[in-house]
Amino acid sequence: MWRYLRAEIYGRLKTQTEYDIDIAFVRPPEHVQGWILDTFCNEIKRHLNVQTVDVVLDTDTLPCARAYFYPHYFYYRTFRLKFPEIARSRNVVLFTHPHEKEISDHEFRYLLNSADVVASMCTMFRDTLIKKGVHKDKIAVVLAGADPVRFSPHERGQQPVGLCSAYHSRKNPQLILDIISAAPHLNFVLIGKGWETWDHFDRLSKLPNFEYRNRISYEEMPNFYTSIDVFLSPSLLEGGPMPVLEAMMCNVVPVATNIGFCPDLITHGENGFLFEHEKEPHMIIGLIEQACKLRTDVRSTVENLSWQNYSQIMANLLLER
Repeated sequence: MWRYLRAEIYGRLKTQTEYDIDIAFVRPPEHVQGWILDTFCNEIKRHLNVQTVDVVLDTDTLPCARAYFYPHYFYYRTFRLKFPEIARSRNVVLFTHPHEKEISDHEFRYLLNSADVVASMCTMFRDTLIKKGVHKDKIAVVLAGADPVRFSPHERGQQPVGLCSAYHSRKNPQLILDIISAAPHLNFVLIGKGWETWDHFDRLSKLPNFEYRNRISYEEMPNFYTSIDVFLSPSLLEGGPMPVLEAMMCNVVPVATNIGFCPDLITHGENGFLFEHEKEPHMIIGLIEQACKLRTDVRSTVENLSWQNYSQIMANLLLER
């Protein structure tokens, strides 16, 4: 804990410093292009006219930046312990959702209260942070963005229900199987890697109203969204999920669990439908059927959530505008 205290001392000694750059984006050494947190950094960089640099977590030297951006609070934890002098700069931490390998509540609270801003991806997890003891004046809800040019709207009409995610237990695979099994009058298309590893995938793959595409590039995603009318997201835990926003940008009606930023984006019965993950499959199928009949211009309800607007909000937080 003494290293945390060293950082506190540095913070109290903040002075006017000659910074080398405006914003440093702290990334893990194994970061890959296209990873969602990598995308957040890249989009902020692309839309801001400031000097930026990427800093790798295991670096031994640190550029003097006016602000540091951490796309995960674990990265902030690592850097704060390794470089206590970052307390002299502005530190903004992105909080997507609670992590399975959570640190202790005491350290979590102490860590995030030491940041200048904790940017929560949704209102739901802002409330979680406050309950965990993070000061509410440290927290800003910043909804993610999507590219309104790449994800253009389309007219809905008699097209299948789409799902998009890599296989994880938190994606609620059993509920997906139960819904598709109980709705032979609806067609479903699932995009995502790793579903072949699920124990019950053989049963899912043999359903006549189901299609699986395990390999699709991000460049092809707009074509996927414009080939569906309804987007189903039954996840148990999400910060987003980002495909919900992208689908809505393409005028697709979302039917999603009441998790992550879904309740921030979706007004139940108006531009989509929300459900609790404990709901029975037949109740969710009923929502999908309502979604098929919805005539709302879904795109217009999320059109303001562009990456450009997101980046400007983050710039204001990072550079104290």
